[in-house]
Amino acid sequence: MEDTGSLLNRLNKAKRHSDLESHIDSLDGVASKGYGSYLQKYLGEHDMSVADLSKRALMDRSYCYQIIRGEKHPGRDKIIAIALACGMSLEETQRGLEIASEGILYSRSRRDSILIFAVNNKMSVVTANALLEQYKETALS
Repeated sequence: MEDTGSLLNRLNKAKRHSDLESHIDSLDGVASKGYGSYLQKYLGEHDMSVADLSKRALMDRSYCYQIIRGEKHPGRDKIIAIALACGMSLEETQRGLEIASEGILYSRSRRDSILIFAVNNKMSVVTANALLEQYKETALS
């Protein structure tokens, strides 16, 4: 898979509609399976099972499998919950959000600041939700 910088460089050089069309054609399928592939690779590298993930993320196991297969596209909160459940770093969490075309965690946002703190401190989903509720912010769905 071509890195984002290379894709942007190629797109910046596009002068004709055919250049744009070629670029768009090269993206087909990337968004639909990107996050699932990212998650599957992460689980494999960290010797974590889907059963462990679903338990820690408080998600149905079949839903987690559907994400990995690219059949379901989790929203921002689900991706953050998965990151917490996996013990991902902030960089890995942000990368997953980018791949899924969801907004990255933003330190100027009150709720996002709490979530950044939770990720950096390797909190569980339950603990992160308790912290969000303590500050009267919406829990992860």
